[in-house]
Amino acid sequence: MHPLTTQGILKGMLTLPLSLYRGVSSRVDHACNWAAIHHKKVTYSSFPVIKGRIRLYGGGVFIFGKDVKFNCSVGSNYVGLYKTCTVAVLEKARLEIGDHSGFSGVSIY
Repeated sequence: MHPLTTQGILKGMLTLPLSLYRGVSSRVDHACNWAAIHHKKVTYSSFPVIKGRIRLYGGGVFIFGKDVKFNCSVGSNYVGLYKTCTVAVLEKARLEIGDHSGFSGVSIY
């Protein structure tokens, strides 16, 4: 518990709304990522772990291996990450990402 100081009271007042926002935000991100992956017909061994929102472009073939991770938000990588992950695979092209791969703020084209 925080001492009864202005800082402690403000922190206490913000804790619940921020935790509710983060919970809702992560669920919205997951739903958007699920829709993007299924819309692009991404083949995957296991659904990738995506923190933040990934952007997928193009009409090519996307293949993600098992345990692939994308850090797409500032909150998922505090060192130098200022953009989401963007992956583009053009028509007639194929991108295969192997098992246990991880990316932070990457652009793959």
